[in-house]
Amino acid sequence: MLYAIVAVLVLILDQGLKYYVTLNIPLNTGSVTLIPKVLSLMNIHNTGAAFGMLGGGAMRWGFVVLAVGFTGVVVWALMTGRVKSRTIRWLLVLIAAGGIGNAIDRALFGYVVDMFHFDLSFLSWFAIFNVADIAITVPGILLCIAIFFSSDGEKRAEKQEKTEKPKVVLRSRKKEPDPELKARRDAGKLYDDPAHYDQADPFGEFQHPAAKPVRPEPKPRPKPAPAPEQPEPAPSKADLSVEQQLSGLTVDDILNELR
Repeated sequence: MLYAIVAVLVLILDQGLKYYVTLNIPLNTGSVTLIPKVLSLMNIHNTGAAFGMLGGGAMRWGFVVLAVGFTGVVVWALMTGRVKSRTIRWLLVLIAAGGIGNAIDRALFGYVVDMFHFDLSFLSWFAIFNVADIAITVPGILLCIAIFFSSDGEKRAEKQEKTEKPKVVLRSRKKEPDPELKARRDAGKLYDDPAHYDQADPFGEFQHPAAKPVRPEPKPRPKPAPAPEQPEPAPSKADLSVEQQLSGLTVDDILNELR
């Protein structure tokens, strides 16, 4: 959207200045000073391209078709994002706006109104030009410079990519677990029972590695004998009630206690 606004502003400035010059300055003879002894305005009709090149009415519609075609390519490139550089996009927009500005004059009148003239002695040879010519020529030169440096930068980037060593990325593969190990893990028994150590022949298993040592079956542990039942202790007199203490006593026992 911003590109379109800038292009329209360039067209308004170009067409407005051409309209002013046409109404206020006599054709080919009049002049208005803008900067004394430096720059002035004139009214010149140009049937050629920018700065009077390729003059003549035969190229009228050729210039119009060229300007419209170039503008269409620029609009397509902006809408599809073909041009990545922001600077190059702006330069293309200015060139297209200048081309459309001169194409309007050629299509309507068959000529382009030029007005800027340098009054400096060493620039007296310089052609008379207009706003559209400035929008075409200056961005065109800058576009060539930008394309040169951008292509040079791309070549440097490609050269740097070729010289860089490829990076090796190590990735671990997920290894499937051993079925036997998985079964032992599920059973809760990852390791075998320790081998039996034979004191009489401690190096026997190394002398005969193919022979698997026979492990003796563990002897069952004897169950401990139950402890003998102990008789319950007789209750003391303090734990007996009065009736229990008097039961079974004779008269002699009572007399003996009283003595």
